[in-house]
Amino acid sequence: MVNIVKIFAKIRRPTLRQGLMWGLLLGVVEIIYGYGASFIASADIQNILSAIGLALFVLFGFIAGQRTARETGRLGTAAIAGIWVGLFGSVLAALVQLVNWLVNLSNIVAGQQQAVLSHPSQYPGVKPSDITPSSVLTVLVIDLLLNIAFYILLALLGGIFGGLLGRRRGPVTAPDADGETYEEAMFKPPVSDGTVQ
Repeated sequence: MVNIVKIFAKIRRPTLRQGLMWGLLLGVVEIIYGYGASFIASADIQNILSAIGLALFVLFGFIAGQRTARETGRLGTAAIAGIWVGLFGSVLAALVQLVNWLVNLSNIVAGQQQAVLSHPSQYPGVKPSDITPSSVLTVLVIDLLLNIAFYILLALLGGIFGGLLGRRRGPVTAPDADGETYEEAMFKPPVSDGTVQ
């Protein structure tokens, strides 16, 4: 655990550090949460659980945005941290979903073909032979990319709200000409002229 904290501490940009840390944690939580929710059969409970899953993106973006704004004192950095959270969290969860689709692609294609055969009025002009693995995978990937964009937006909103609260507690100092923020040293170095204080 200490080694993981040291890895994140080496990242100098607060936006990337907070976004990566909270985004990866969000991705793991989403994977576990999605796996657990897959065992629920009730449609009403599934709707509630999906709303909670969306709220997690706002919450984790909020935390990262607040922590970043406390460190930098700027709302823009909090918003960027929220974007990173949404990107890392959604892509990590999407990779698991994509692997699941690739493993089960033949079953998905067969299910779609059966749906076209069973309900031809819902699919006008579509024949079962039109449903191919590449067409199904293309639709699934486009849907996945749209979901990633939506999750990034949710985490961005969370980051902005977190930044609004966090920047009030952020540092008061402004960056110098090099873009670096002045930080007071914890200890003063010893005087080198030989005098004793």
